[in-house]
Amino acid sequence: MDKPLRPKFLLTSELERLARWLRLLGFDAVLTDSGKTATWARHCSLQNRILLTRTRKNANLKTIHRFLIVVSENHQEQLKQVVSELRLTNFRVFSRCLYCNRAVFAISKDKVLQRLPEKVRNREEHFTCCRKCGKIYWKGTHFEAMLQTLNRSLFDIINRDISEFVLTEFR
Repeated sequence: MDKPLRPKFLLTSELERLARWLRLLGFDAVLTDSGKTATWARHCSLQNRILLTRTRKNANLKTIHRFLIVVSENHQEQLKQVVSELRLTNFRVFSRCLYCNRAVFAISKDKVLQRLPEKVRNREEHFTCCRKCGKIYWKGTHFEAMLQTLNRSLFDIINRDISEFVLTEFR
């Protein structure tokens, strides 16, 4: 059986927080600083991306094959809308860097030990690292808080606990 396709997104700059939450769910979510619809259309076409924007009054949007106008200003409501309307299900929570959007990989504690805060050195054993920017992730207090936020936002839509989709390094 084929794996479900993992959509990729291009988000306009006002949706920066939404981009981070989509990355948290494991989706490739790139921000654009261009305000030109032609640039959006080119990126979406070349990279097979879905445009997410709050821009409503742009007649040129119809030149973009796949797009969604995000209604709310609240990033959690935005996330609900995107997951619901695009029927996203193939989550890979904590598999991408929240800052630069690249995939993260498991890394041994001894390789990152010198870069960790002392409390983390003594408490945590499992880590992932971004391939591009080098950001290190671990299962700290923010981890549980983010899972709770995702569950509050998405449980009614996906009918599953989001922790079922967390990378095995963090289970």
